[in-house]
Amino acid sequence: MNSEEFKLLSKRMNVLKRRFITAKVKKNPTTFYSQDFMKSFRILFHSEIEYYFESIAIKKVEKSLSLWLHDQTINATLLGIMAFSRNFLPNVPRKLSEISNRNDLNFRIHSTVKWYKDLIEKSNNGIKENNIIPIIVPLGIDYTKINQELLSALTTYGSKRGELAHVSYAKVINIMDPSDEIQATELIVTEIKILDELLNCL
Repeated sequence: MNSEEFKLLSKRMNVLKRRFITAKVKKNPTTFYSQDFMKSFRILFHSEIEYYFESIAIKKVEKSLSLWLHDQTINATLLGIMAFSRNFLPNVPRKLSEISNRNDLNFRIHSTVKWYKDLIEKSNNGIKENNIIPIIVPLGIDYTKINQELLSALTTYGSKRGELAHVSYAKVINIMDPSDEIQATELIVTEIKILDELLNCL
């Protein structure tokens, strides 16, 4: 079963394809008009992918925190972010009198959850493998089931988006092909669908 976040990603892909990879673009793909439309498609869909990963990760970590606050349940996600955290926490108290709500277990859990959310909301800036792995592995997913083909496709797409985001069309050397754009996005969504089923079980 897939998440609402994935369903939104899939829907947005289809909306963007209809809006930007039009019959006119397919008929005359090398014109300035068509290249601008495909450039817009690539940049916007890149944003949708990034939003998918960030939003589902935030949802999972907030769910894990809620379970802890409700009945002290520790699930794989909460355990994962605690284990992978690079958050700098207070030293372990040496006396009972040193324990307070500034260094106890609840504080450490809330602090680590905040660290993870800040990692996503303030530090993440892309969809390449080195952007995605730090987001999804701490969630407690079985990393052996992550498809390298997906990570490679995301890295390639992220690089191609980067080539376009800061240059004029006049400087673009590689002419975009509508069939290639559609094929690349559909491959990514197909692979994310499989990963999403794993994430949605957490």
